Amino acid sequence: MSNSEDSMKFLWSAAIQLPGTSPTMQLLKAHYASRSISLAERSGAPPDNLQSFTGVSSMCPKCAAFWASGAFSLSLKPAKRLKARTKRFVIKHYRDKKNTKLRKISRKLAHKNFNSAVFTCRVCKNISKIPLVRSVKKKSPEPRNSLTSSPGKRLPGSQLENPPKKKKKKKDPFAGLNRDVLLAVQKKPQKTKEHPIQERPSVGKLARILKKTVSISGNKLDSMLK
Repeated sequence: MSNSEDSMKFLWSAAIQLPGTSPTMQLLKAHYASRSISLAERSGAPPDNLQSFTGVSSMCPKCAAFWASGAFSLSLKPAKRLKARTKRFVIKHYRDKKNTKLRKISRKLAHKNFNSAVFTCRVCKNISKIPLVRSVKKKSPEPRNSLTSSPGKRLPGSQLENPPKKKKKKKDPFAGLNRDVLLAVQKKPQKTKEHPIQERPSVGKLARILKKTVSISGNKLDSMLK
């Protein structure tokens, strides 16, 4: 193992394990961490746990002061509404594999659409912005049918394929009116119209009428013959 690797690991462990949160200790930790990272970049052999401690979300990118030591002040910056033209550009080039430059620009513009945490380093006064990206929750697949999943309860295929139909609501024959009142009105006897009774003609009347007609006709014949 070379001297550079030994010094790199020693500086990194010192930056992590040094106690105290005073301004002097924060400066010392930041100095050790930045020296260790610069040596790691030269040698190509990063120290242990470097991936979990480095980055904007863990330390200041300028002086390597750890946020965990409290060497920062935090404020929130609200999101900015993107214009329609910018949105189209972000959607088009956000996952562009051919043009890396446009992909970086589109992702940088997309971060403006989110609220961001602004870290101001108390050691070097550098300002770092971390976008608060909302994580998308994956929807859990819904079970097809609770009856099919349970091994004890099984239904025929016809019942599973054809779901139960919704029952149609019956029409109200009374149209929302009082049922008892309507039935009482329907049961009342209706008055029938009285027609005049025609009397049947008697046989005696017919005989008298016929005799009169015969006598009249006979008198007419006698007068004509004379």
